[in-house]
Amino acid sequence: ARRPGEAIASGLHALELNPDNARAMAYLAEAYFGLGQTQRALTIVEDALEIDPESAEAFRARGFVKWYGLFDLDGAVEDLRVAYDIAQANASATSTFIAVDIAGIEQGRGNFQEAINILESVLETNPENTQALFQLGAIYFSSIGDPSQASSYLSRCVDFSPDSIACHYMLGRSQDRLELGVQAAESFAQALELGSQNPRHYWWAGRSQISLGNCNRALEYLEVGYDLALEGDDSQLVSDFEDILPLCQANFGPSNTPIPEDAPAGEAEVGDGSL
Repeated sequence: ARRPGEAIASGLHALELNPDNARAMAYLAEAYFGLGQTQRALTIVEDALEIDPESAEAFRARGFVKWYGLFDLDGAVEDLRVAYDIAQANASATSTFIAVDIAGIEQGRGNFQEAINILESVLETNPENTQALFQLGAIYFSSIGDPSQASSYLSRCVDFSPDSIACHYMLGRSQDRLELGVQAAESFAQALELGSQNPRHYWWAGRSQISLGNCNRALEYLEVGYDLALEGDDSQLVSDFEDILPLCQANFGPSNTPIPEDAPAGEAEVGDGSL
């Protein structure tokens, strides 16, 4: 994805060529919102809808502003459903992305079955939709507590999108919960090999290696993750690393301290990382 500054430059250039380009205005609004300029984004998207009341992109952009900026979930769902209907009527591929957006809100509201139904409908038309597969895996793992079903969706996610850091990480979490230690360790390692810079991913990769008795490799992960946690100034996460690092002593021998059974304190169950 482009950085907000690049997206703003591109949007402004498109509007120089056509000042009534509602789609460009919608993308410009999203870019300004990405920079924290909520009111400016809302003004731009309202102008876009005055120019084109049938702009799916503008309704979607306004939905995002309401969702993340104004915390108006009802208003966000309303706008996203309008965007979805318009995209569907125009046979636009955008409709699948909007459906995933709606499912995300329903998940956040605790309407897990509604979110699942929406995501399953996406997979009926696009079985390889990585976002839908990841989100289904996250719902079943985090919200419903069914790591087996989560693992099924996440395995498909990494099959269709082998470069997805998020899918490999969450697959590892599901495999860990299913006590599939070797597979979990491989999934966490793959997330790191793909370039993850998320210190929590390193925590779990290190923990998985400790569970397998591989202190040498565990320390490689934990020391890098610890440095990342320090750089991120996350005191709780730093503490989590300091709790687990002593499990492998300086001589790379295992200690007698029990391995933590659950996530680092304060960690949301849903995976972090780019799709």
